[in-house]
Amino acid sequence: MSARDSVSTVLFQRHALGLVLSESGELLFESARKIRSEIDRTKVRIHDDQNAVQGELRVTTTTGFGTLWLAPRIGQLFARHPNLNIDLRLADHVLDLAMREADVAIRMK
Repeated sequence: MSARDSVSTVLFQRHALGLVLSESGELLFESARKIRSEIDRTKVRIHDDQNAVQGELRVTTTTGFGTLWLAPRIGQLFARHPNLNIDLRLADHVLDLAMREADVAIRMK
């Protein structure tokens, strides 16, 4: 089915220089352009969502390092990745990563 058949109107008019869009053709063209633009924006948003850092990250570190160095810098990470949730676990004893007590452990020797 052609575009003309689906809208039941004349989309082009013959002109000395060739074909030109009719008023209905202009309306259809503008609507199609807007739809295409919205599809392109949606594709970008989907791509951005797929590449976004998101979810929960459980981080464990010592109380001193976490309080003095790590905690003050977490705000910068949240600003860059607003869909990231960090569960900061400050403990001087070592949590078991194999038992999924934390995802990341930062320790100093």
